[in-house]
Amino acid sequence: MNKMISQKKYCIHAQNAALHELIGLHAHVIGREDTNKLDLQGRIVNETQYTLELETPGGPKTVPKKEVLLDLDLHGEHAHVNGKDICFRPEDRTKEVARKRKVGA
Repeated sequence: MNKMISQKKYCIHAQNAALHELIGLHAHVIGREDTNKLDLQGRIVNETQYTLELETPGGPKTVPKKEVLLDLDLHGEHAHVNGKDICFRPEDRTKEVARKRKVGA
């Protein structure tokens, strides 16, 4: 089990999944503008500002963030994340998502 997920201090759950490191999590594309790649699933192995790379049984697949709705497996709990909400550089994503949530609250 991923230590980051299991430690209470750093507990990842559905409400804060977009604030945490996504690499290493299992993702399932449950919504997408291009329906040909709907149901694509695999482990997230890389993230850029605009894309996620999934390691799938058929090899690596690059998915544009702005076009997908993801179901992230958090070891028993699932989080739905809209890719449009995480279109930031990985190192900036946590602060931008937190800032947007404060403004919207």
